[in-house]
Amino acid sequence: MTTGADIIVATPGRLTAHLNLGYVRFQDIKYFILDEADRMLDMGFLARH
Repeated sequence: MTTGADIIVATPGRLTAHLNLGYVRFQDIKYFILDEADRMLDMGFLARH
C-alpha cells in the first residue's frame, strides 16, 4: 500500500515520469512550487494531465 508524502522534490523529467506511472496525484495539493518552470513548459508538462 502506498501512502502520501508531505514533500516531493523532483526534476521536471522525473516528475513527469512519475505522473505517467500514476505515482503522483495532484488532487489534494495545497502548495505547488515550480523550479525550472520554463523547462517544464518546454517539455509540455501542463498538456500531459
